[in-house]
Amino acid sequence: MDFVTRTANINDTDLLVRLRLDYLAADWGELPDTGRAALAAQLRPFFAARIADETCVTVIAEKAGPGHGGALVTPEVAAFATILFSERFASPKAPDGRVATVYNVLTYPAYRRQGLARRVLGALIDEARARGVSLIELEATADGRPLYERLGFTASDHYTPMSLSLR
Repeated sequence: MDFVTRTANINDTDLLVRLRLDYLAADWGELPDTGRAALAAQLRPFFAARIADETCVTVIAEKAGPGHGGALVTPEVAAFATILFSERFASPKAPDGRVATVYNVLTYPAYRRQGLARRVLGALIDEARARGVSLIELEATADGRPLYERLGFTASDHYTPMSLSLR
């Protein structure tokens, strides 16, 4: 099966909202319609602003469909991942404070075990390198951890991820 990998653009805002909601449903369980609507209301302007200021990059792997002259006809998303670029205080791991965080790594079940997550993550890592980022972070699920380790990610021996919900 052939796949095309591309970077999402501002015209993909509604698609990115759908993909984020798919990711959340896969990770957290199916969301109620009211919850989906509230999340979508925040996500549309978020993606539009972050794509415009180039702090958000999503790479999408799509199933290639035959078309006229080799063009895609209604491509189907098979996998995707997003990276957000930011600046923080300097630290030993990021002396210039330029960091990126990977989010939303998802391969739809019908397309798993075909190297697509590796492909979209590789493109994001290349983008981070090209931008001079000194550190890429992510939170790994048990299923994703082996892939991330093969790509060179390591568990932090200094911090344990924690959170405090204020809602």
